[in-house]
Amino acid sequence: MDEAELPHAIELLVGLLGLAAFVAIVARPLRLPYTVALVIAGLAVGIAAGAAGIPSLPVSSDIVLLVLLPGLVFEAGYRLRFPELRRWFRGLALLAIGMFISTLTENQIIAAILSFGVVLLLWLVDAFARNAGSGSLLSRLSILQPLNDFVSGVISTAHIVFYLSLMLVGLFLTYRSLDSLRWRG
Repeated sequence: MDEAELPHAIELLVGLLGLAAFVAIVARPLRLPYTVALVIAGLAVGIAAGAAGIPSLPVSSDIVLLVLLPGLVFEAGYRLRFPELRRWFRGLALLAIGMFISTLTENQIIAAILSFGVVLLLWLVDAFARNAGSGSLLSRLSILQPLNDFVSGVISTAHIVFYLSLMLVGLFLTYRSLDSLRWRG
């Protein structure tokens, strides 16, 4: 960047910071999450800039992953409440399993069908677990029973560990699958 472009870059930065402050002020009375309001404002700025004929600025994926995403994840984690997280445990565990299945195929439709099949299989395990009794192995593999306990207000560390283990196994298998794809070329 040469010296002639530096004042314009500073003006752009100050303008975007001012827009972010304005979005924060407007989002509060609307009871809209700040990050959602920023995304909407960013889309509006991008559409307006495209309509005005301003050339697009190429941004590498490294900048997004290393600079922008950690701040958004930190902010979302800071505002997360445990009761909200309890409601999402099963969905997060199934999402981790679905991500792993998605890395095994090149076709996303096949990945969706296989993920649906795994969810159906886990639902059948839960149905058989109800008939087998509470002490059986099938009842320990049930993904619905811990959720029913969470909904009724029973917080058991065994259920939390079960869901976290399911998530970590799914994410670990996804990582290993992507790593093997990278080495295969």
